[in-house]
Amino acid sequence: MPTDELPADLIACQAAFQDAHAAVAAYVDAIDNAPADEPADGADPAPHRRVWSQEQAQELERLRAVRMTALRALWRHPVVVESMAGGSWMSLHTRLKKEVGAPGWS
Repeated sequence: MPTDELPADLIACQAAFQDAHAAVAAYVDAIDNAPADEPADGADPAPHRRVWSQEQAQELERLRAVRMTALRALWRHPVVVESMAGGSWMSLHTRLKKEVGAPGWS
């Protein structure tokens, strides 16, 4: 398949996974790196450990489920199944990453 065009639906599957993966990472980053509450006047800023609310944890689980659904769709695509069986998965993986402009693969 190296010289063939990648199917549009396969590219869409890869893009959906990339987007879902980025959404999970961005959400975690936003929660974990949110500014801490300002200490009262004259108080030393105490180190804080971010504690996720139940709503935040549920949203993270929802985002992870979306990512897993996208990954399953990608891995069940006939071209991916064929490439894994034929031993050319790494080549296809690299082409897909470049096609969707994944960070570090362009």
